[in-house]
Amino acid sequence: MKIFKKSMCLLLAVVMVLGMAITASAVETTETMSVTASKANPAVGEEFSIYLNASGNIAECGCFQMDLYYDQDLFEYVGANTAFTPNHNTNKTTGARYIRLTWLDLTSQTVIPKGQFCELKFKVLKAGEYHFQLTNIVISDYKGDAIMNVATAPGSVDVAATEAPAFVGYAVSASEDKTVTVGESAEVKINVSNSDSIITTYNAYDLTLTYDTDKLTYNSCTAADALAVVKEDVPGTIRVIGFGDDKNLDTPAATLSFTAKGTGEAEVKITSAKVDIGSQAVGSDAPAAFLLDDTTVIKVTGYTVTLGEGLSGESTVAPGADYTFTATDADNYDYVISATMGGETTTANDNGNGTYTIPGVTGNLVINATMTPKSYNVTVEGTGAGDVTAADKATYNTDYTFTVTEDGNYTYNTAVTVGGKAYTLGAPENGKYTIPGTDIKGDIVISVTKTVKPSSVVSVTKPDYVKGNDTATKGQDYTFTVDKEEGYDYSEPTVKVGDVDVTDKVGKNGDGSYTIPGSIITGNITIEVTKTAAVAVDVVEYLTLDGKVMYLVTASGTLPEGQVAKYDGMSMFWSEKYNAYAYLVISADNLEAVKAEAAAKVKVAEGTSAGTVDYSGDVNGTGLTDVNDAQLTYDMYNTKYSSFDVVSMLKFLNADVSGDKKVNTADATAIVNLIK
Repeated sequence: MKIFKKSMCLLLAVVMVLGMAITASAVETTETMSVTASKANPAVGEEFSIYLNASGNIAECGCFQMDLYYDQDLFEYVGANTAFTPNHNTNKTTGARYIRLTWLDLTSQTVIPKGQFCELKFKVLKAGEYHFQLTNIVISDYKGDAIMNVATAPGSVDVAATEAPAFVGYAVSASEDKTVTVGESAEVKINVSNSDSIITTYNAYDLTLTYDTDKLTYNSCTAADALAVVKEDVPGTIRVIGFGDDKNLDTPAATLSFTAKGTGEAEVKITSAKVDIGSQAVGSDAPAAFLLDDTTVIKVTGYTVTLGEGLSGESTVAPGADYTFTATDADNYDYVISATMGGETTTANDNGNGTYTIPGVTGNLVINATMTPKSYNVTVEGTGAGDVTAADKATYNTDYTFTVTEDGNYTYNTAVTVGGKAYTLGAPENGKYTIPGTDIKGDIVISVTKTVKPSSVVSVTKPDYVKGNDTATKGQDYTFTVDKEEGYDYSEPTVKVGDVDVTDKVGKNGDGSYTIPGSIITGNITIEVTKTAAVAVDVVEYLTLDGKVMYLVTASGTLPEGQVAKYDGMSMFWSEKYNAYAYLVISADNLEAVKAEAAAKVKVAEGTSAGTVDYSGDVNGTGLTDVNDAQLTYDMYNTKYSSFDVVSMLKFLNADVSGDKKVNTADATAIVNLIK
């Protein structure tokens, strides 16, 4: 029997070599073979793989062969990854190239394993389509001395190779050529694209353009971001540096306006460009963008429109045409329009929908608007209305404040609606509430509900380090202690009952505690004890986050050599601008609560500072100040980063280049002006 098995494998070996067909008894198997590809659309120059797969283990194989043909004009065979033997062959009849996978051992058997059992690697030479198919499958059954029948499901796969992309990453292009008349304006837009279809937005950009000063007068540049910086340090060369929120790729990075002053063809040309996405600003510099179409030709061969603040519309109008423009903030301002046409006063018709039209234009237009912020009524209601001080009018874009003077024997609930919608008030300061002017977009209703407190119980307001109950009972003694911590000085307590100072009636006990006699407890109690740290500790709001605030804690003073200020055991950073140690704390508590916490946590101890704050503009610490540092600062201000997980505390501290103890868009603009 062994001799017969060896004969069968020898016979199959001859078939493999000569490509002959044989007939033998067949063995059925339920397993199938399939062909798959790692990429359906690889690009020219890319590598991809064709995989041979089995639906399950095909055991007791004496020997086998199978062929996979490919188009040698489209693909180059690179190699294989398999436990079996791949042979690179040419069909002698057709000249077609194929890979023959074989296994042959006259003394043992093998198993074609379940799943991917062979990877064939190819490289794309040129674009085209090909139908890869597994053929000539011949498997000898080692045990049964017969040929197995193995079906394919499917036994083929289609691959469509594509041309390589013209560029990789971001590209910029100037808008299409234009034809204008002398005195007419022309816009040139700088558009952004990306080779990767997944990337649909951009954030930061740095563009340099030149224009023909003999034929064009540069008017203005509207960048994609309001905080963008536009420079023309050298006549004829414009640089636009912008950063900000995500912008879709169909949003131009910049739109430049020129007025034609000389006939002929004038070029506006992009000479360099950098574009990047905001997520790269943490640790990378903005890369150069591909110049896809770098030039707009303006052919200069009679009307211009000049629009004032609060108006938008086209910058030119054809002779005899009607010109329509828009009041950009008609919801919040009342507009009075003034216009001239060819230097003479003309009328703009109000269309009633926030737009205006000047009919039959016969000369250059200059249009301006007088904008008056809209005013709204303020109504105060509720059981506590008598304790409210409020003006009866509120004006858009002007902060509105009102005060609730609380009686200590009552609890108060204050609610506000603006334009009929519930409005969330911020925490009051000494009973004063503020509604930002930009939120005033309708009539305001202030509702104050006043509820009497239980008659026998009064509240006790005190610092955390004053220990005692938070309530007291009228007519009963109240005792408290001051929990003194080493390294701090504490003042003697001052005590008020209601608005009356009763400090002189408070007794100090032998154990250091204090007692307020019950006979004088007729209202709410306020206990004040001043706690002074070894260093002067200050806390300011540094950044406003979503529901929280990033506070800047500073500790100033002359410290002994070898000692530093520490916050909760962590060394603080040294700031030359503040002349103090600095640390950042993120908290949902108000400023007073954080100040109290900082006073308790800032200590002086042996050690070294955590580092020195760098105000050079290199916020992300790459060693180079560029537009991504401004972008990172802008993203900090817009609460993109609300913790120190992605952006370190030191980077947040580096962002205050102005040294005014807060981060805002002014810092981002200052960084742009530091770019060399």
